[in-house]
Amino acid sequence: EEEIFYTTTVLLRRLTPALLVLLFGGLLFFFAVKRIRLIQKIPSDSARSLSTNTILIYIVLGTLLSFGIGLTPQEAGCGEDVISAYESGGAHLAEYIPAGSKIYWRGGLSPIPLLYLPDVKLYLPQLNDGYSYRLGGDPDELVRYGWWNEELAARWRQEADVFLVEEWRGGMESEFFDEVSPTQPLLSCQHGSEIHIYIREK
Repeated sequence: EEEIFYTTTVLLRRLTPALLVLLFGGLLFFFAVKRIRLIQKIPSDSARSLSTNTILIYIVLGTLLSFGIGLTPQEAGCGEDVISAYESGGAHLAEYIPAGSKIYWRGGLSPIPLLYLPDVKLYLPQLNDGYSYRLGGDPDELVRYGWWNEELAARWRQEADVFLVEEWRGGMESEFFDEVSPTQPLLSCQHGSEIHIYIREK
């Protein structure tokens, strides 16, 4: 199930920008052809004015898109102290997680609260979430380059002392782990941003 999730995530993240570029490029080509045909039918002075206006429109559109792409309406209008929220979340994690713990991370929004945990072991490839997830491959070679796969994930699940799972990723059921109090939502406008804490029974 986790392998399918990461495969889908990686594909979507790789295909979405390409599809947006193709769509935007296709629109540009369509309007460019229309403008060229129109320019051929009007006097030269008007044609130069039309060309200038077309360029200005593209510049304005490009500027607006560059600010808007990647921000959901929730993220764009969040308006809260994100640093303070992360500090509070990190302090909450540090209250429950002992030093020296091996931590399995199932996040994706932001691993910044993990910075507030002293002397813990993180499986670093997980910090890049699906971006560094690979299907198959030699585990030892993958981890050298900061990548991971399902075999490594299974190994880490066996070793981990603590599981940290963001709410939007779903819960975790295991007879070997106890859940303690989760953090507050790290972003009040981001659904599922609280972190659940599962500690292996001794």
